[in-house]
Amino acid sequence: MIENDNEILHKPLRAFWASNAKKTAGLNASWIKVLRLLLVHLHTARSLSDIKGGYGRVKDCKALTGHENRYELEVNKNWRLTFDCTDPDTGVVTKIDLEDVHQPGGAKKRN
Repeated sequence: MIENDNEILHKPLRAFWASNAKKTAGLNASWIKVLRLLLVHLHTARSLSDIKGGYGRVKDCKALTGHENRYELEVNKNWRLTFDCTDPDTGVVTKIDLEDVHQPGGAKKRN
């Protein structure tokens, strides 16, 4: 569950979420639908199991290496929606970001 818009670190993504998907500046136009679906999925989840199920299964929710309680959902081939979920029972997500996994310092998948 996304409890606070400020938990979205990526500014264009935060504006997109806060405007109910009306403000899309700074986001790739071809990602708008999937970003909306992923954010709604994170917001409606009531546990980490909820996140990993359903749309999280379709978009392959994975834990990230080197980051305790940090996960990713695929946006496209290179880009991921990353987030922390420190309490798997509540599904509250924090530190939501949009990252290119192929850039230095980007998200790293756990195999």
